[in-house]
Amino acid sequence: MMGIGRMDISRRRFLALSSSAALAAACTGARIPLPTAAPAGTADELEEISREITSGGPPPDGIPPVEKPTYLSIANASKQWKDDTIVDALTIDGKPRAYPRMITVWHEIVNESAGGAPIAITYAFNPKTAVLQ
Repeated sequence: MMGIGRMDISRRRFLALSSSAALAAACTGARIPLPTAAPAGTADELEEISREITSGGPPPDGIPPVEKPTYLSIANASKQWKDDTIVDALTIDGKPRAYPRMITVWHEIVNESAGGAPIAITYAFNPKTAVLQ
């Protein structure tokens, strides 16, 4: 007698297949009981899977902020950056400032001061916005 082997399948694939089977059954009028979730793994299987997961990003504090940025005149900035360079622009203490998006994306934080008080300009990739804090 032939035994049934173990079939490795992801939860997403399992749910997609069971949804397809349910749709096919509904179209033919057949009544097929379907499981509501993927079978749970044993504690050992889940621990083994957890060991295989690796971090996808830098460690905590692994992205250095820009500390005490230096500024260029508009004439010098025009030589270094293209006219269509995206910048995060704001006015601090009545002075306009622009941070090239290429730099804010890379560093995510610019530590600044305004009126002697420390401030931070932070960039969030998901909404693609810079925030003055």
